[in-house]
Amino acid sequence: MMFLPRTLGPHVAGTARSLWPVSAVPLLLAVALAAAGCTTDKGGGGILFTSERDGDQNIYVADTDGENLTSLTSEQGDDFQPQWSPDHKRILFLSKKGEETTLFVMEADGTGKTQLAETEGSVSDHRWSPDGSKVSFAVTTDDTVQIHVVDADGTNQIVVTYPYQPDGFSSWSSDGQWLSTSSSADEGPGIYTRNPSGVNQFRRTEVDDSMPLWSPKSDQIAFLSERDGNVEIYVMNADGTDQTRLTRDDAQDDQIAWSPDGKQVAYVSERDGNPEIYVINVDGTEDTRLTFNNFADMQPVWSPDGDRISFVSHQAGNGDIYIMGTDGGNQVRLTSDAARDFQPSWYVH
Repeated sequence: MMFLPRTLGPHVAGTARSLWPVSAVPLLLAVALAAAGCTTDKGGGGILFTSERDGDQNIYVADTDGENLTSLTSEQGDDFQPQWSPDHKRILFLSKKGEETTLFVMEADGTGKTQLAETEGSVSDHRWSPDGSKVSFAVTTDDTVQIHVVDADGTNQIVVTYPYQPDGFSSWSSDGQWLSTSSSADEGPGIYTRNPSGVNQFRRTEVDDSMPLWSPKSDQIAFLSERDGNVEIYVMNADGTDQTRLTRDDAQDDQIAWSPDGKQVAYVSERDGNPEIYVINVDGTEDTRLTFNNFADMQPVWSPDGDRISFVSHQAGNGDIYIMGTDGGNQVRLTSDAARDFQPSWYVH
């Protein structure tokens, strides 16, 4: 049975069962980051995020030291869920101006906003291919969900078909040769992998598993499963063998994020009474809690160099973006607006 994600707003639920799936005001962060061993010239770059500080949802970018806060969208309606392209020159995002959500792309400075794909229905779960040449996304029309792939210039849009309706979440293998998705259809539930061209399909699990996420080396897939009575995190080899349960508690565990070296996953669990961020080795050892608040901490995102984790915390009463070390130490608040900031996407120079 499908479970509902923790939602942070009206459009976050478009990411199927994850919250991919964040704002910034300088707070003497250069001093704070230096004290944390995260100097501003080490692992610099930018964090994209969605903010409601303008009333609607809009996309912002800021340096990882909290400086140079810039609004990239300001049109009426909602723009949200930004994602850096692999070369960090373009930004993929969703836009909702009427009843349906559409897929857009823009330059890194916010110029050149262009609708990337023509669809009948609402778009969700958009992802760049590893080389940035293609984009995958889900399209929902009434009760029908399809996975689409389109070239990054908006051409050659195709539907990647599956024997049973997919759940609307898909992820790319790091070599760009495979898409994984899941289905909750009674006739054939489980996780499937298929070439984005629509050939060579394999069924990897045979129960109602979800949110399959390829490891950075494409040798494993992490996923969520309720096969043991509640939502737990599992990992398996790319061919579906050696399916291993990582988390073991009575609460919901989700929001999986692979470390760049593929040795750990960060995730969110409610086992201690509210959503907190944890990290665990992919062999199931060293399950470690990183945040300790009486408020929700969510949406963990690793820095590409693997040294830090960005996340959204509600400890100040609304969603703000924070950065911490991978051991949970040296937490630095990057945003402090009265409105919600969420959905971080991070790159490092």
